[in-house]
Amino acid sequence: MKWSIGQQRKYRAQVRELGLDDEARRALLSALTGKCSTTELDSREMADVIREQARRLGHRATQDDMIHGLERALGWYGQPARLKGFIRRQTHGRKHELSALTPREKSALIEALKGVREHRRQGVKRDRRQRQLSLIPGPPASFKR
Repeated sequence: MKWSIGQQRKYRAQVRELGLDDEARRALLSALTGKCSTTELDSREMADVIREQARRLGHRATQDDMIHGLERALGWYGQPARLKGFIRRQTHGRKHELSALTPREKSALIEALKGVREHRRQGVKRDRRQRQLSLIPGPPASFKR
């Protein structure tokens, strides 16, 4: 998916704020994405560039940044259908795009994603315990109660 006009405007504003000339701008793009023109970027790559430029400008992480960070932590990055499905489930089918959410809904989404992350972490612990229990020999086959 091609990047949006809003992303283009934000990118250009950040380039001006950083004081990058054309050569420096292309070098930064190349370092971050391996591409030297914004016309070659998709929406996610443009979002990554904007996020990196914001970091260089000293801007704080936004709710969208937190959501994308949790998306990466869950291994969903590069699979937009996973996040869209999760958003749809959290909003009871009313919304399916991150950009359509209100700040309150984004906050609830962040907490839900944190819950999924914690659940997965606990699941790993349970799997370890199960493996440890399977190593303990049970009663012999001839044992009768």
